[in-house]
Amino acid sequence: MRPVTTRSNALRLAGTAGIAACVALLGACTSDKGGKDDQAESPLEAFFSDVYGGWDEAEQNAKQLKVEEAVARCMTAEGFEYTPVDYSTTGSIEAAEIDFTSREYTEQHGYGILNQDDASFEAPEEDNLVDPNGEYIASLSESEQTAYFEALYGGSEFEVDEEPTLADQGCYGAAQLEVHGAEQEEVFESEEIQAFSDDMDVLQSTIENDPRVSDVNAAWASCMADAGFGGYATPQDAMDDFFERSNALWENVDPESTEAPTPSEADKKAERDTALADFDCKEKVKYEATERTVRFEHEKEYVDTHQAELAAVKDAFQKAGW
Repeated sequence: MRPVTTRSNALRLAGTAGIAACVALLGACTSDKGGKDDQAESPLEAFFSDVYGGWDEAEQNAKQLKVEEAVARCMTAEGFEYTPVDYSTTGSIEAAEIDFTSREYTEQHGYGILNQDDASFEAPEEDNLVDPNGEYIASLSESEQTAYFEALYGGSEFEVDEEPTLADQGCYGAAQLEVHGAEQEEVFESEEIQAFSDDMDVLQSTIENDPRVSDVNAAWASCMADAGFGGYATPQDAMDDFFERSNALWENVDPESTEAPTPSEADKKAERDTALADFDCKEKVKYEATERTVRFEHEKEYVDTHQAELAAVKDAFQKAGW
């Protein structure tokens, strides 16, 4: 499915990969869909806020424009036309004022996996989000478009859990290497970051196996069973059920198709009903408050006893230019 593949590649290469990777290192701190604005940062959230405290949007926009210009040179060398996109002039697509953690949202969209609603996101009217390369791409034949996207983003012959290197990601990957250097990619393979990633896996396991979390999971599972949704041991199990249903839909999609698969109404209803029961049971057993208390305690202990390691992680990211 070429358009989907290219969009995902573009997002990965748009300069936000570093932040996303750091969030991933935290082991998906909660299984909730979002946090509350009035909640204090956890100790590790505060650490990453410090790491990225010097983020300069204007500087990043300038670097991204340099990437686009490098992409254009590369695509020309590959025999295609490409107009650099200045993303700083298009504004950003922001979520409408919707609380994704609210009961109202859950009633309508469940977990937002099978019940996705593009209307939840609105682009400001003054923004021009038209791809300047769209007309040129449309003028190409189907085979030429395939070659164009392979030149732009690289091939798509990778395993599902395999992350291609920048060198394998076509002109966009080459442009990233030209502008940012290999350090931004190599930092994730560094000894400091690998050790930190291992620590985060252990920390997450410690939190999940804390007796207080085990007890609240058991109370939640009992509540879910009473509501007619047995078989789930944790809230993450419930979400994973619908991720697996979504993945199963995509497995049967023609790679060259431009149409997204349509989930059945039965599965969409099942997601909404399950998510709503999940929401109510979490409130009943005080799930989020318990999990957050446990997380804060274990994260604080980690931060207090790993100051040198965290300083090395911060230094590695900042030297790499994140």
